[in-house]
Amino acid sequence: MNLIAKDEGYKRINYDIFNIDDNQFEKVMISLDKGFIEIEDKDKIKVVVDSLRNDILCNNYKFKDDVIFDGEEQAKGRIEIIYGKGRYVSYLIDKNNKWIEKIVK
Repeated sequence: MNLIAKDEGYKRINYDIFNIDDNQFEKVMISLDKGFIEIEDKDKIKVVVDSLRNDILCNNYKFKDDVIFDGEEQAKGRIEIIYGKGRYVSYLIDKNNKWIEKIVK
């Protein structure tokens, strides 16, 4: 099962973020210990989505998107990505995440 979970094809099917057209992303909301940030700039949204997708594909992301409350104590925050008529996907931000700090500056 562990080998399947690391398979790129499995990840592209299993994680919703890979199944949403980039043009549908409308807003990113990031909650961190130090506050809340809302991003509507399309270029910054693309950076967040691409970085999160890369983390998932490179096995740097350890939380499954539909079990967002597992491991909450191991996270430093949460990302919610709004797309198409109020739908959203939510991901926890790992404490070891490096790219999120550049986004929230």
